[in-house]
Amino acid sequence: MDPNHFLSFAQEVSSESYTNENDFAYIAANKFCRALGIDTEHLFYEVMISESRFADAVIAPSRTSKPWVILEFKTIGDDSMVNLGLVEELRSDSDAEVGVALRPNSIGVTYENDRVMYVLSTLNEGEAGILLDILSPPEDYFDEKDEEEKDEEDLFGVNISNVDSDKYKFDRFKIDVDGFIQAVREVENAETNQEKGDTFEDLAKILFNALDNVVVRDTNVKNNTGEVDLIVEYLGSDDLTIFDDWGRYFLVECKNWKDSVGVSEIRDFYGKMDKTKVDLGIIFARNGISGDNGVNAKRWIQDYYQRDSCMILVISEEHIRLLLEGESDLYSTLDDEMYKRKFSIIDGD
Repeated sequence: MDPNHFLSFAQEVSSESYTNENDFAYIAANKFCRALGIDTEHLFYEVMISESRFADAVIAPSRTSKPWVILEFKTIGDDSMVNLGLVEELRSDSDAEVGVALRPNSIGVTYENDRVMYVLSTLNEGEAGILLDILSPPEDYFDEKDEEEKDEEDLFGVNISNVDSDKYKFDRFKIDVDGFIQAVREVENAETNQEKGDTFEDLAKILFNALDNVVVRDTNVKNNTGEVDLIVEYLGSDDLTIFDDWGRYFLVECKNWKDSVGVSEIRDFYGKMDKTKVDLGIIFARNGISGDNGVNAKRWIQDYYQRDSCMILVISEEHIRLLLEGESDLYSTLDDEMYKRKFSIIDGD
């Protein structure tokens, strides 16, 4: 591998300006892969490492396989210093070979029992060579899947051959398991942006229609606030349910994006809820929403609830994975998320 490729990466990343941390993460991660000669199909964002911990991104054969590199991105704070503590913990938890903390002008790498840190704008050829030696995976690394794994279908990180339909026995959530799996399969196989959006909306529609006393009333509704992906109607129940406090209707927005959803999208969604006088909204965001430092979507969502009693919940790929495994159902998931929002519980992601 030519060190000049990594030098170009260092110069480009350190000289660009970024609107926010998500913008930096997406741009830098893609350039990082190309500098290492790694196809970006092996780059995965917002990957669960443990029950309550996520990596900003990983480089791996698949989303669920052991990572080669754990990546963490920061734009807030002293750019002259890289804190490798969190990266070392994530690397240990995931058994990754290398952990990388990247800022717009600095890079820190932890590997084996060692670490190195460099300033990107002054990186020289020798330092670039050292980084390449550490960061470059073995030539056949991305081919190292055993034959049995290749023959099994993997959807959202779940081995479908192991799905047990008997586990899908829930009081308030009755879903056609085969239809659910097929809908997820269509999301995974979608190629164009239009297909990705349509299939993700179809998946959300299937999940909400599986809830007791709830029906998707309309889809892709255009009004003076823009377009609403799903309008869902609560039909009422003789028993107390989680929907009783939120009125007859709620809105659903679907974002099948490679990146997490940011503040502007949350504000737009809140605007739709405010104009339609709806107090409950659910965002299906495949890669979650932005968090951690600075202005972030999670903080805005919490503020909307505390200030206006407007409840916005987020369902991500991690939630859908648990549904696929039969470990949870949509009603219980929404109940848990409502509880966290109401009491401002920080879940560690």
